[in-house]
Order: sequence, then structure tokens, then C-alpha cells
Amino acid sequence: MGNCLRSMIRRLPKKHNSEKIITLLIVGLDNAGKTLILNHIRGDPDKHVLPTMGFRIICLKYKSYTIKIYDLGGSIQIRSLWPKYYNDIHGLIYVVDASDISRLAENKVVFGELVAHESISGKPLLLLANKQDLNGAIDELDVVDNLDVEHIVNTTRCPTRVETCSCFSEKENVKNKNTLGITNGYKWLLDTILRNYTVLNNRVKQSQNIVNEELKNQRVTKDCKYSPPKLSVHSNPFKPIAELLSKKNYIINISTGVTNGQSFKKLFMSNKTAPLPSENAFNINEDLSLHDSFNVTPVAQKSTQTSTVIDLPSFDLHHLHG
Repeated sequence: MGNCLRSMIRRLPKKHNSEKIITLLIVGLDNAGKTLILNHIRGDPDKHVLPTMGFRIICLKYKSYTIKIYDLGGSIQIRSLWPKYYNDIHGLIYVVDASDISRLAENKVVFGELVAHESISGKPLLLLANKQDLNGAIDELDVVDNLDVEHIVNTTRCPTRVETCSCFSEKENVKNKNTLGITNGYKWLLDTILRNYTVLNNRVKQSQNIVNEELKNQRVTKDCKYSPPKLSVHSNPFKPIAELLSKKNYIINISTGVTNGQSFKKLFMSNKTAPLPSENAFNINEDLSLHDSFNVTPVAQKSTQTSTVIDLPSFDLHHLHG
């Protein structure tokens, strides 16, 4: 009986102690529509949202993986905080307001600096051309051209997919058509990460270990900079003023004079201080990429909902019809 039970227990699937996590980052300029897109991904129909003024984390599930999405604000002040999260992510989503032509040049600069960062290069990227429901919104081909996407992602070796999308529509069937780009793009991003999870996750762990080691060294260095003097348990901590003034490190110059019928005394004391040395910043260099080359195949036809893939040679520029 005991042997039968042991045999059955051995056949049961074993649970893994370490949970597999995929960390994503969603960013873009302010008013690009990032929060609504993230709400659609998590299945939240609420359209009345406030701009993200700082940072929030959304946790979801995909297959056997836990998905953590960092949602960061897009204002100029908050953009300076973006790089603090680059080491932790496996992939990212960049959202563009395709209807705001006046900010395409700004998007080009911000997008280029983002993808060129050493902690982003080589990681999968989903680029969403949002707000296709508004008049004057450009499609994915114009976004690729205006943001110089092909040159940037091939230089940085980032597998990239471009999708058009919108979270608003008066008609339900049109709404589903416009949000299809979000659904397809999100699935492509996760599947691309899963295919390369070992490489990407090792890169994330390596970056985190380097950062943790640097922080540890900084704390040790800071602790060694100042050592408070040790007080003897046998000495009296309260010294008479006369005894303190008799110390050699005080220079006392007492002179008596008469000014307007009153006497005065001058007391000079030496005080030696030195500023602490500044802490050195540290740099983390990474040279890890997923692929060697990427191809882009232009598409002549346009539709309301489209997508572009810049990836391995097996990935071509796709044009999806709703």
C-alpha cells in the first residue's frame, strides 16, 4: 500500500518554487492615451480616467506567467524618472497620439532616446499609434516615417511591431475593430518575450545584480567616511567652561579698551571642518541583443486598423484588415 502511494505521489506534477514574471513598461508623451490602453488590456471599461501623474503597477496573468506593467506619466518632469525602471523590464510599449501632428518631432526625440538607452536596446517593443478615431490621425506607415522607427530599431536591435488603435468609438463594432491593434500587439509582445525569455530574464537579473552591488558598495563607503569619537565611560562628559577655554586648540585674545566709556573683550576660537567627498556615480554597460538583423517590408494599402512588424527576417511588415 505504501509503495503504491509513493508511486502516485512521484507521478504528480511538481510545483516550481520560483514564479516566472514578465515586467513591461508603458510610456509615451502626456495625453497620448496610455492609461486607457492599459485599462483595455486589463479589461477595465472605464473611460473616465485622470492623467497618470507618477507611477502605478498593474499585475495580470498570461499563460503561466505573472505580468507586471509599469505605467509611468509622460510629463517632462516624470520623463526623467523613466530610466530608473529600464533595468527591470523584459519589453515595453510606447504610445503615440497619432492625431497630434504638432508633437511628432517631440515624439521622435523622446522615442529615439528611449530605444537607444543601453538597458532598452535589444528588448521587444510595441509601438501604438493611438486615437485613430480622431480626424487627421496618421496611420502606422506615417508614424514609422515621422519617428524614423526603421532606422532606430535596426540600430538598437529591438524587435518592433507597430499597430494603430483607438479606445473610443460611437459604434460597438467599430470599437472592437479599433481596439484589435491593442489586443494583437499585446499578444505579440508577450509571445516574443516568451520565445526569448531565458536571454531576456538573465539580462534583467544581471542588470539588477550590478545595481544592487553598486548600491551596497555606496553604503559601505558612506559608512566608512565618518566614525563618531568614542567616549570613555570613566570620563566626565560635562567639562567646566574654564577647563574648556584652557585647551590649546582655542586661541584667546583678550584685550581691554574704552569705547564710548565702555570696555569690551574679544574672544577668538578656531573651528576646523572639511566637506565630505562627493559620491561617485556608476555606469552599467550592457551589450546584449536578441537578433542580428531585421527587415521591413513596406505596404502600399491602408486601412483603419493596421500593424507593422520590424523583427527577424521571418517577421515582415503586416497590414491587418479589420
